[in-house]
Amino acid sequence: MKICIVVPHFLPHVGGGELLWFDIAKGLQNEGHEVRVITSGSAGIKGNVPYQGVNAYYYPWQMFCGHPIVKAKDIAPHIQWADIVHTTMFTTATKTRMLSKQYKKPCILTIYEVLGNKWFWFEPSKLKAAVFEIYERFICKQHFTAYHTISDATKRDYKQFCGNDKGVVRIYCGVEMPDIDEISREKISINDYFELKDGEKSFLYFGRPAPNKGVFVLEEAIAKLEREGKIPKNIKFCCLLAKDPSAQREKLLKLIQKHQIMNAVIVKPSVKRNELFKIISEADYVVVPSITEGFGFSAAEACSLGSRVIYSSGGSLPEVVFGKTLMFENRNAYDLADKLYKVICEGDEAFEVISEKTFDKEDMVRKIIKLYKKILKDK
Repeated sequence: MKICIVVPHFLPHVGGGELLWFDIAKGLQNEGHEVRVITSGSAGIKGNVPYQGVNAYYYPWQMFCGHPIVKAKDIAPHIQWADIVHTTMFTTATKTRMLSKQYKKPCILTIYEVLGNKWFWFEPSKLKAAVFEIYERFICKQHFTAYHTISDATKRDYKQFCGNDKGVVRIYCGVEMPDIDEISREKISINDYFELKDGEKSFLYFGRPAPNKGVFVLEEAIAKLEREGKIPKNIKFCCLLAKDPSAQREKLLKLIQKHQIMNAVIVKPSVKRNELFKIISEADYVVVPSITEGFGFSAAEACSLGSRVIYSSGGSLPEVVFGKTLMFENRNAYDLADKLYKVICEGDEAFEVISEKTFDKEDMVRKIIKLYKKILKDK
């Protein structure tokens, strides 16, 4: 098969979506299919530049609110070439569907998550939230050959948002199982990086300081514990924060100072992937407070490393966590504070044990190929 994948961003632009599309494209190529990934130049690349063996085309599209404005003339030749077209939310969807229809090519839409009125949960501007919700509804209501969601939670949200889930297939993402031996050789350690002293215990947050990632809920929970005198001196909340979105990062740092929790919270820049895995594996506890989550790579990866994970009930997180886990009510900083204090007091006894789950990359690719073949057969 000849497969054209049109996505807003691609590696080396880093994110969960970019990793997903790399795994899909690489897996399809490994199975003998021809793949072209068509994307923006957000990673600072222009032209036909293969990325780790994946045939990728990077175009200098203009950006709007972090989303590329796709040019039809750029993607049209690739859609004409393909047997099947695969795209995703948000701004790549409309023109890709339009051109696929024009050239009579099947087009699949991958949906990470459906937010609906959840936009109002974390978007400060009510006008922006309303516009985003309307645009999301517009895309979801468009006719694609098939719809692919990455979790049951997203499939349920899609059904509630659009009124039905006809033509929707759930295929889980594949999760990289870290090589423990390779990780152990990394020189970095959580104690050195965060300058922890002997006997100090760590609660780790890692990721973007975006509102939907729940980091402000975590900050509020820590501030509550501090006000109530419930944070022992040996407890440290370690945050590996990406630099973007920079305005939200600065807001978070100011709140930490305002609430006078600098002694309990340590903020450090993000690290390379294997270094991150090493730090996760050494943390006493990992906190994943996401408000919305289409799949939850952070939670699944932490669980695969044997971490004790405190997670929100938001989105797909209850679907993907396993091992020693403890759930708190989504967006409820007071409940998170209670759960954190429970862990501080009880340690491992505070956690429930969930049976192991696997999210295999090869299985994901096999199911996507099966979907493609069914679509082409029914064409």
